Amino acid sequence: MFTRHVIMQLKPNSAAEFTRLVEKTVLPMMRRQSGFRDEITFISTDDSEAVANSFWATKADADAYGLSCYPQVLKVLSKVLEGTPRVGTAVVSKLDAPQDRRPRRVKPATLPSLRGEEKSAPLRHE
Repeated sequence: MFTRHVIMQLKPNSAAEFTRLVEKTVLPMMRRQSGFRDEITFISTDDSEAVANSFWATKADADAYGLSCYPQVLKVLSKVLEGTPRVGTAVVSKLDAPQDRRPRRVKPATLPSLRGEEKSAPLRHE
C-alpha cells in the first residue's frame, strides 16, 4: 500500500468549510480513482493547517491520481487554502486496520484461573 500526504495552510476561519468540501466533493472524486483505498484528514488545534493522508493500492495509482484528479481537488479547495500545499509520498510499512471494512466476528477468550477454573477474558478479534 502507498500513501500521499498533503500539508495545507488554511485561510482564517475556513476549517469548517474545508471539512465540508472534503466530505461532499473531494472524497467522492477520490473514490472514483483506480486503487483508492481510504483517506484521513487532520486539522490543527488552531485551525490553521490541515494534513490529508490518502491510501492507494500502488504507487502507480497514487501517481495517476496526482496527475489527473489532484489538480481538480486543488481547484475545489482553492477558496479555503493559502499558498501551495506540500505533497509527500511513502510506502505504508504497517497497517493495523483491516483491509476491508466488513465487520469481524468477535468471540470471548478463555483464560485459566489460578484455581483451575476457566474465566471469561476481554473480547479479542480473530
